[in-house]
Amino acid sequence: MTAKRILVVGATGTQGGTVVDALQPESNDEREVYGLTRSPESGAARALADRGVTIVAGDLTDRDAMDEALSGMNAAFGVTTGMGGGDEREQGDTLVAAAEESGISHLVMSTGGNCDDRPGIPHIDAKADIEERIGESNLQATVLRPHSFASNFEAQREAIETGELPYPMGPDDRRTLVDPADIGRLAARAFDDPNRFAGETIELAADSYTFAEVAAAFSEVVGHEVEPVSVSVETFVERMGAPPSFARFFEWQNESHPFDPDRLPEEFDFEPTDLMGYLEREW
Repeated sequence: MTAKRILVVGATGTQGGTVVDALQPESNDEREVYGLTRSPESGAARALADRGVTIVAGDLTDRDAMDEALSGMNAAFGVTTGMGGGDEREQGDTLVAAAEESGISHLVMSTGGNCDDRPGIPHIDAKADIEERIGESNLQATVLRPHSFASNFEAQREAIETGELPYPMGPDDRRTLVDPADIGRLAARAFDDPNRFAGETIELAADSYTFAEVAAAFSEVVGHEVEPVSVSVETFVERMGAPPSFARFFEWQNESHPFDPDRLPEEFDFEPTDLMGYLEREW
């Protein structure tokens, strides 16, 4: 049997890395994993190469490079990023156009939870535009919409270890969380069963949690009381070193968003990792 050749965009990043991890165990027989990166000589890229991933140099803003990267591929995982001033719409347009030209049989694209709300936040609205572009294409595609990464709390590890969780959430706010590893797990499932997943747009998360519930989960895992400490979004964004406009993103995340925790297990036979499961593995 000929192995399926899958290109993973952003293979050295958080999302692409989880996809590589999920695909890699069977890459030598059922799948050949190719990792796209802008820095093929980086330590992270070399580490993937040592694991048997074929490293491909490319950039989502370079159409010629993407045409070459997708040539001969059967499927691809895509993700865009606005970090470093990147234009996500341009990245998405380039990827979709190159994917159409290449004739790949399946594109799994990661966008963002509830991005179709179009809240007026540039990087969220851009993801909604990318979804529209995919819908207008001739591609067989699956769209994953991961919500807030549980791993985002890693930046507060030092404070958590001293008994506080400072975060821009109020006591009544809820945050819908996803274990980043579930992005890779679900993408791999989609690649294995494209007929079932093609045409689907899937909100990816385990559940929604109040600030108190998040702090309680940390308390249980680290073995001491962790107090939830509400900080203003402006203060938090300043500490992050992010632009002030990013405050609107956190405000939007704290708003009520519909999420059905039963859809993944009932419709796709996929059990997402809940917050405790993530913390027990990573903390």
